[in-house]
Amino acid sequence: MPMHVSGPRQTQVTGPAVRVSTTMPTAKPYAPMLPSITEIITTSNEGGRPMMTTNNTEKRCSKCEVVTPLKDYYKREASLDGLQTVCKECQKAASIEVYQDDPERRKAMSTAWGKANLEAKRSHGRKWYNDNAEANLARRRELCAAEKAKVEAGDEEAIKRRDTKRAYARKWYNENTVKGTEENG
Repeated sequence: MPMHVSGPRQTQVTGPAVRVSTTMPTAKPYAPMLPSITEIITTSNEGGRPMMTTNNTEKRCSKCEVVTPLKDYYKREASLDGLQTVCKECQKAASIEVYQDDPERRKAMSTAWGKANLEAKRSHGRKWYNDNAEANLARRRELCAAEKAKVEAGDEEAIKRRDTKRAYARKWYNENTVKGTEENG
């Protein structure tokens, strides 16, 4: 059974294998004993190796242990410095690994999120489309030109795709237009 002993400046918790002592200074002479927030942020729990440089513009990744600029870390509000402990490259590699280990689970999660957040998903898609309209148009023109070049070169698959699209367009036109009316002349 742990025993709690407390005094004005010291709290001790003792047990069979654990003894933790925390000193809470109230006067100036005790201040050098406590690490500053900067020291807490700049050192890790692994042997005191620095996690951030002294000028706070770089940080050491806890996975690959490479020192990189702070912009190479995703944000994390719960941490003292506001950043993840793992760099973006290691985080991406871990995410890809998880996806490759169980792609069906990830697809199911993505589908479930899309169904639950349908309006947000549509809104994001519309915004992206509008923000990238010119690039999308240029990309479509390039793809059409490449497909046309394949048809002219005699690529059988490209010719088959072209004929399928034409048949679908003819069918849609015949089903969705009224012939012989005043509107269609």
